[in-house]
Amino acid sequence: MIAALEAIRDRIEGHSLVDPEQFWADMHPYLAQNPFALCALDQAAWDLWAKQKKQPLYKIWNLDPANSP
Repeated sequence: MIAALEAIRDRIEGHSLVDPEQFWADMHPYLAQNPFALCALDQAAWDLWAKQKKQPLYKIWNLDPANSP
């Protein structure tokens, strides 16, 4: 996973994270053969995006943590 992410480091760091869904779509062609790396990057992108908005992700997604497993 590390090697796959390092190989596209410039693309990741150069991307303007405005929409995590678009970020995933943009990174997918480069990580399609490594779904675990793509998943890790996707989770990190959503986390960063929520932090930029200064809100917990569950609130942005209108989820109630009390209903989580």
